[in-house]
Amino acid sequence: MSSNTFLFQEEAIEFLPGESVLDALLRASKPVSHGCKIGSCQSCLLQSKGEVAPPSKAQAGLNANLVDHHCFLACKCPADAVSLVEPVGTEIIPRLSTTFVSKDMLTRDVMRLRIKVDQEFSYSPGMFVRLITPTGLTRSYSIANSSVSPADYLEFHIRIIPDGKMSTYLAQKDEPSLHVEGPFGSCVYQDSSLDRPLVMIGSGTGLAPLYAVMCDALAQGHNGPMSLYFGGQNIDSLYFVSELASLADTFGNLTITLCTDIEDPNQRTHTGSPLDIAMSEHPSFKGYQVFTCGHPELVKATKRKVFMAGANMGDIFADSFDNQSS
Repeated sequence: MSSNTFLFQEEAIEFLPGESVLDALLRASKPVSHGCKIGSCQSCLLQSKGEVAPPSKAQAGLNANLVDHHCFLACKCPADAVSLVEPVGTEIIPRLSTTFVSKDMLTRDVMRLRIKVDQEFSYSPGMFVRLITPTGLTRSYSIANSSVSPADYLEFHIRIIPDGKMSTYLAQKDEPSLHVEGPFGSCVYQDSSLDRPLVMIGSGTGLAPLYAVMCDALAQGHNGPMSLYFGGQNIDSLYFVSELASLADTFGNLTITLCTDIEDPNQRTHTGSPLDIAMSEHPSFKGYQVFTCGHPELVKATKRKVFMAGANMGDIFADSFDNQSS
């Protein structure tokens, strides 16, 4: 085998200088799953038979179990960093059947879906799973369950996108048939110190993982100050407003700030980006843990600005909703 090849299912795949594993596989017309191509959706997860050299950004954001099994993101992994690559086996990421529980609309275009996994399923609030239809259509969604009010089902907040294959299927099917794979992601509550200040910044259905992380922190007795900045185009695009207000009333260390692009005539929201408003109220993020989820531009800007304002990069946890077309 030449130096510019790696093995994929025992077949030699040639790669070009600087090419990623994913690019090489796609150029060779191999049926490998992929989505955002920037490492957020984790759809292109593969397994190396041996260490990923070096174990850099190709394993960033993966949970410890996946890293221990030499899993990596093909879109972020240089092709010359691996020699033998395989799909991730079901013993590492099982595909589990589910039972439909309920669905309802939270806003004009955001649906709440609840399903029950038919086998034992362990996760941390804020992680995400892949939902898979009977035809193989796959899409990643964050788990939105509240640890303050535990339930035996998984809850998802799903934006219905015009012409989106997965969201259309979920909206139109009375009782959608689904399997789940996962969980994935590391945007979860870090309980290393219960009195550290936490700031959560998100938009749209990015509230789903932030709500889960926030409730998990509260359920675990976090007593440091917690601030959520949740944004949308207008007041009608925001959801869980009453639930968030109830939590803030119950827990004195929690502050909720609703943000909208359009000024609310009833002054129920702050006008502007949730990031800009958070920055104006927190001139320094030194010592903070920061969670940011939602639109990729918001997440990218948040990570950059809070780091520049003093946050340690290891204390910034993100979930960017990059693949918004389905």
